[in-house]
Amino acid sequence: LGSGAIIVIGSEKQLIPILKSILKFFKHESCGKCVPCRLGTSYLHEQSLLLTNNPKKREEILTSMLTQAQLMAKSSLCPLGQSPILPLQSIINHFSDTLINE
Repeated sequence: LGSGAIIVIGSEKQLIPILKSILKFFKHESCGKCVPCRLGTSYLHEQSLLLTNNPKKREEILTSMLTQAQLMAKSSLCPLGQSPILPLQSIINHFSDTLINE
């Protein structure tokens, strides 16, 4: 029951633009009803933009983003606000070395 998504990414693709696109989607789709989602999705999208401009601080930025996404997952009213943790956690768990050095 419910919905889900699988995103297949080729090995030649860069992860930061993909992450930015996903987080931009969450920001756009937030209805704004609950504060954690309304502010959290905007924060996550803004932080994703910093990943491109601050390659030396990517690990720190990702940690901050993950903390925000964890708070959102616990306190958002609907699944949209609870979902940004999924791509962030996947990227950190499986591609952090690639992302830090990208």
